[in-house]
Amino acid sequence: MSLTGKGGRPPGLPKTGGRKKGTPNRTSLTLRENLQAMGCDPGAGVAKIAEDTKNPAAVRLQAYAILMPHMYPKLKPIDLERAAVDPHSINKEQALELARELIALFSPGEAPAQKLPSLVSEGALELPVAKAGDEG
Repeated sequence: MSLTGKGGRPPGLPKTGGRKKGTPNRTSLTLRENLQAMGCDPGAGVAKIAEDTKNPAAVRLQAYAILMPHMYPKLKPIDLERAAVDPHSINKEQALELARELIALFSPGEAPAQKLPSLVSEGALELPVAKAGDEG
């Protein structure tokens, strides 16, 4: 009996036994074996449904949706804290970090974020501003 009164293995004691990582359960293994014996490939079947222009668009769309996760990685959810930044509520360091992230995000070839000169981050360096009629 454990000290917590909940049963099971005591805290800190590693788990032992069980299936090895990647080992399919019996039901999945049996289903896979039966489908192979029948010559049935569910992925190929869904792909045929998706590619058949005689099927309604909704059916084709659903078939493509089933196949998508197997071809493309799922995107991470948007960080809502970063998405809703109030420019008046952040300090200079946070604004500079956000600017660096945006520059890195929109830079071709995903160039690594460059460190701005310390004078810029301290507000002592004036950056040149182009005036009307200036050609560079």
